[in-house]
Amino acid sequence: EKGYHEHGAQSLDLHIHDKHSNFLRSEAGLSVSKTISMRGGCWSPTVSLSCVNILPLMDGDYRSSYVGFTESFNVWSFNKTWTLLSPAVDFTFNLNCGLMISAEYRGELNGVYQMHQGDLRLEWNF
Repeated sequence: EKGYHEHGAQSLDLHIHDKHSNFLRSEAGLSVSKTISMRGGCWSPTVSLSCVNILPLMDGDYRSSYVGFTESFNVWSFNKTWTLLSPAVDFTFNLNCGLMISAEYRGELNGVYQMHQGDLRLEWNF
């Protein structure tokens, strides 16, 4: 992340120094899908459940200072390994005319963190 200066808080403006973070993300799970043929195409519902592990490869501390001062302080950030449960559901419709419609939900959850993501897709192959 590129450093930046806050503005508008007068003596409380912060200077946040540059910071780079690297993580190793691994995921293992199970996915079950079924393709159902119908007149004019097919549809494929999919249900998945996986475990996600996020391992920081360096500390997540940020060095900051108040604008105009030489003293700085550290803010501790994401320094520990996280394990998340990731449920997902996907419904895909493939029509014989080359049209594909898909709707997907994916979450990543543990006791203190929640991420919910949705995706709608429309593709036409010609």
